[in-house]
This record gives sequence, structure tokens and C-alpha cells, in this order.
Amino acid sequence: MASGVYGRSTAFIYKGETTMEFFNSAIEVLQTLVVALGAGLGVWGAINLLEGYGN
Repeated sequence: MASGVYGRSTAFIYKGETTMEFFNSAIEVLQTLVVALGAGLGVWGAINLLEGYGN
């Protein structure tokens, strides 16, 4: 946040900062989804390996 003339914080945010903030939050969400998808595939693969162990 930018500092005002008298030291008070102002709510003015540059357009580029909000755009970058949006992209950063979008990247964090995508990273979480990719990690969750990878974990799900790993569990699924482990279950498939264990199911085929007795055959």
C-alpha cells in the first residue's frame, strides 16, 4: 500500500499490482489443483498395484 502525504495509508492500488496479484493467486490455485491431482493419481496407482499383487 502506498503511504499518504501525512503518513496515512491510502487505498490507491496501481492497476498493474492488482493484475499481478490476480495472476499470483491464480497460479497458487493451479499449483494446489495439480498437487491434489498428482496425489490422487498416486493413491490410485498404489491401490492398483496392491490389487494386482495376489494374482
